[in-house]
Amino acid sequence: KRKLEDTDEGIGSQKKGKQIYSFEDINEDQMLKDIKRRCIKEELMSNPDISFDLSFYKSITIGGFIPIKNTFKEADLQELFSFNDEILIRGKMKKLIDELYHNAILKQAKNENTTMKYVLKGAGGVGKTTTLYTTACAARAAGCLVMYINAKYFTDGTGWINVKINVFVQRWLEYTKNIDLLKKIPSSWPNFISLYDVAFEAANDKTGKAIQAFSALITDLCCVEYIPVIIYIDQYNSFLVKHKLILEKDKPPQIIQPEYNPIANIFSDWNNFNTSRGAVLYAFTSLYHGDKAANDGNSMLYEKIQPYNDFEWNKITTHFCNKLPDNVEFLREFVGSIPREFMRFFKFWSEYGSEGLNTVKFQYFEDAKRYYTTRIHRLLDRERLGDEFKDSAMFAAKVFMGNKVSEVPGSWDSSGMVIPDGYYYKLCCPAAEYSILTAFDDFHTKEVVKILKENSIMSWCVLELCVQYCFRMAARSVTPIEFSYTDLTTKSELKKMIVVVKDVIVHNEIPQILPKFNPGTFYVCWRGAAVIDFFIYSIDGIKIFLQVSELCYREHHTKLPDLFANNNVPIHNLSIHHFFLKCINSTSIPQNSLGKNEYFVYLTTNNSEMRKTTRTYNKQVCLIS
Repeated sequence: KRKLEDTDEGIGSQKKGKQIYSFEDINEDQMLKDIKRRCIKEELMSNPDISFDLSFYKSITIGGFIPIKNTFKEADLQELFSFNDEILIRGKMKKLIDELYHNAILKQAKNENTTMKYVLKGAGGVGKTTTLYTTACAARAAGCLVMYINAKYFTDGTGWINVKINVFVQRWLEYTKNIDLLKKIPSSWPNFISLYDVAFEAANDKTGKAIQAFSALITDLCCVEYIPVIIYIDQYNSFLVKHKLILEKDKPPQIIQPEYNPIANIFSDWNNFNTSRGAVLYAFTSLYHGDKAANDGNSMLYEKIQPYNDFEWNKITTHFCNKLPDNVEFLREFVGSIPREFMRFFKFWSEYGSEGLNTVKFQYFEDAKRYYTTRIHRLLDRERLGDEFKDSAMFAAKVFMGNKVSEVPGSWDSSGMVIPDGYYYKLCCPAAEYSILTAFDDFHTKEVVKILKENSIMSWCVLELCVQYCFRMAARSVTPIEFSYTDLTTKSELKKMIVVVKDVIVHNEIPQILPKFNPGTFYVCWRGAAVIDFFIYSIDGIKIFLQVSELCYREHHTKLPDLFANNNVPIHNLSIHHFFLKCINSTSIPQNSLGKNEYFVYLTTNNSEMRKTTRTYNKQVCLIS
């Protein structure tokens, strides 16, 4: 009895291989504690006593609704549990839960170990977090050991990392099932008997070593062989980029690269989460623009979550019809079929419904505009997007100018603001359409102009973008716009003209029905319109036919007559001039010259040679350069 042989790591001297213990080398009390700890661990391993409850799983059907409480407090679900905690079971949600039960629970109950990995991706607000969270609730109800992690919680720079770990693990230990299971799992670390002891250390350490205990906990969870361990990591890409994180108490946030962040060191490597029994499910935010998931040799599948389809939209609006306006035909287009926007609208309906639908729509619209404007600013952030910025900027410019777009860059596709529209794409809802107009402030417009000027294919639209920006900004506040121009009769001094607009109209095609123009209208012509690009009908009655081009025109005397040619608006068999006059006054008759307060204006670049080469005898033909 004077010596004990052992080959395990961590007992006695904490070295591998045969070790000889004697009373001369180790304290007798310490030796007895080691023996006791060893026996307890062997007892835990021999009597797991784990059972599974599949009743919750059997109650889940596509199109049905299940009650789910906001159990995992680290999930960001404030707006997603507005309907008495009832969640619509969507197709992808059901698929993931089926995979979870058949590959991560049922097979493993028969000792058929398989590691399952899924990556959820999708546009902003489509329900990635809700899908992840619902599967977590299903796994927990079945009896699995579940850990739900919101990566943003650890990377938002709002607290000392040791305190963050304390709070996270304390919440995690609030779940009774977790405590019961953790006490049945032996720890591989020498000073702890069960995983509950490791978790307790991470939850209560105040010395700055909680990170080590938390890392040990994650390592041991991945090694558990007789209890399915399901780990959920939401907003996973937060661990992959630099961010603000307070590493030391009472010090301001610093920009930390992932490799220097102790939390990111744990989570950023896929291989740290090769669970022996169970599954790992990741959800990326819409800010992550990668198209493929990594594959480390285990089963890893990539699932894209979409906005509500027809079936899902009908189900959710029917189920909650008594909590929504009587007429919801407008609602789907109004919120873009996006689950988060649907919940956002419901929040305002609950708060302002007594004041009428128009008040609710206004309140929602104002809130949604702020949300979408912020997202668009991110999509025009050169530093954030890097090489993707050029494509993003050109796409934004096309949408801003009302052009049809047939291709969508990955950054915009992930944003949740772009949806198919026949052969083309459009912004998802009225709030997003309005927001792109407000997002183009001076700074962002200049950034986009720089990119467009560098692109030989898109440089033609720089002047058009600047004109639209100028008039759109002025229309929002009804601010006068002053033209400094030269009429082409002589080499005269610059003259000034002031116009005021308050409405902007954009048509991608010739309108089938003539629109009605009121004083103060700025009209963006359809793509390919002959002779002019814009028509301005100022509040004071001035009419401007505006031709914009970066080219240095040499024979502009041929342009003015084209304004009166009958075949330039073929649908209505009207000239350009007569078309716009009829939009103002439907009884107007064709003309062959400019009338009073009508101007034909050329806007071109500063290097125009028109002053040297072109003359006209019409003082109503003007040049802005």
